[in-house]
Amino acid sequence: MSARTGIPGRWTTRSIPRLLVECRLQAAAYGRCVSADATELRKGACAREFEAFKLCITEAARRSTR
Repeated sequence: MSARTGIPGRWTTRSIPRLLVECRLQAAAYGRCVSADATELRKGACAREFEAFKLCITEAARRSTR
């Protein structure tokens, strides 16, 4: 398991599109948040959305390695 990401195994370019499809709702919510504040984006402005997206990606990656 990678200490930096908490995701077991290695990321491959083939796994990223599948993970994004599995987490499309969280990715869209994060994208909407970032684009809504694009002119004055502040650090932490979309932290809740980012954490939900990150958790989804992490869990999806873990499920795929089992």
